[in-house]
Amino acid sequence: MMTTQLAGETQNWKRIGKNTMTVSPPTIINKPSVGTSTMKRTPSVTPTIKIISPNGGEVWHQGDSVTIKWSSSDMPKDTFIYIVLSGGDYEVDVGTTTNTGSYKWAVANNIKSTHCRIKIYAHLSDTVISAISAADFTVSLDNNG
Repeated sequence: MMTTQLAGETQNWKRIGKNTMTVSPPTIINKPSVGTSTMKRTPSVTPTIKIISPNGGEVWHQGDSVTIKWSSSDMPKDTFIYIVLSGGDYEVDVGTTTNTGSYKWAVANNIKSTHCRIKIYAHLSDTVISAISAADFTVSLDNNG
């Protein structure tokens, strides 16, 4: 972390990549006059992931083809997304995909739980961004439970 003074304000600089730094708080200087220049610094952004579905209350059945959906901001499309199903005492690696916002999955036949949640992880440089379903959903044996 590096600290600088600009226009009477202190900025904290943080390295977020090999050739990239962010600054906080962001400062915009708009006092141009003769012999001076205007500097505009864009604010740093924090990448996010949010699970859209399943997000609680759904019922999936073994063997069903389902779509896991998420939204993200400030993350490249080529970011790899790791998806895990957590159900009580176990976790199942669902798959890995690029950041497209959805992933089709055939529900495994060895899963049965009323306490399932989806976890999504993305690795960005030296940061891990993650999200988890807001509430439990169910995976049952078949359409009859």
